[in-house]
Amino acid sequence: MTGEELASLEQARDSLEQGREKALSIQCVNNLKQIGLAARIWASDNQDTYPPDFLSMSKQLYSPKILVCPADTNRAIAATFAIYTDANCSYEFLARSGSGLGPTHVLTRCPVHGHVGLCDGSAQSAAWKEHPDWFVQRGNRLYFEPPNTQSEPAKATKP
Repeated sequence: MTGEELASLEQARDSLEQGREKALSIQCVNNLKQIGLAARIWASDNQDTYPPDFLSMSKQLYSPKILVCPADTNRAIAATFAIYTDANCSYEFLARSGSGLGPTHVLTRCPVHGHVGLCDGSAQSAAWKEHPDWFVQRGNRLYFEPPNTQSEPAKATKP
């Protein structure tokens, strides 16, 4: 193989690895969204109070597999919730037993990617790593508060 062919092969391998990493990140965001929706359903059935832990909402979650970030190769996935422990979970649960939680309250966080799931069921990709200044602690609650990105309306000028 020539040097040019080796360089081309290396570039192709790098592209495949980048694609794989992106796919794992997207799967992680989807997991956080599913967890967020499960927590909302659990809360609606429990006087608008969020669950104390992941196991409490096992009936609302599809599978314990959702609780492991696909890029976290150090975690074993529990086959069922009956054998699930915290050792089978990649994500941090940050809104335990909360009530009156608004859409900007942080519910979950992935330490691998820095994604966060919010109490409205949305997920913010890599926000924890890329914008740590957008998180505000008030009491025992964490909020996601990005700066207002809307531009100011243009001021009218006199002719």
